[in-house]
Amino acid sequence: MTHFLLGSVCLVLPVAAIALGTQWILPAMGVAATIGGGLGVGWLLACSPRWLRRAPVTSICVLGMALGCLGHLYLMPRLDVWLRFTSTIEEVDKYQRIIRGGGVATIPSYDSGQGWPRLTSIEHPSEHGLVLYTRAPFQRWTLFGYTDSCYLAFYGDGRKALVLKTEEMLRQALASDGH
Repeated sequence: MTHFLLGSVCLVLPVAAIALGTQWILPAMGVAATIGGGLGVGWLLACSPRWLRRAPVTSICVLGMALGCLGHLYLMPRLDVWLRFTSTIEEVDKYQRIIRGGGVATIPSYDSGQGWPRLTSIEHPSEHGLVLYTRAPFQRWTLFGYTDSCYLAFYGDGRKALVLKTEEMLRQALASDGH
């Protein structure tokens, strides 16, 4: 039963970290995968044949939770990027509302995963063209280090951000807008 409770806590730990803020997602994921996933692998090697005969349903639940904790290694970095670029979109929306209203605002910065660069603005944008974009990509954690995940481009006509997967797609968006 202890294995089941520990696996349950590890399975929901990253979800609780979301409520605390994006800076806690990756540490919580690491703890959950290490303890929960480590528990599953250790338990599988040490006890599974005996437990599978005595309590097959509990055994499968414990193993399922441990594997779910290892699934955090795939899912949580992507969720982290999504939360960061959603926050950037909200900041840009605020910025554009202030600018359209005739106010003065500082170009927002964004959490790229490896720092807080400012969005890059286009000097003389067309009315409906590209006005801001992320020069540095959003970074996503992987087992082998950080990797580029996506770029964002924002338009002056109020359209939501365009998510660009590669630097080449960003260059094409800039070129098609005459920049």
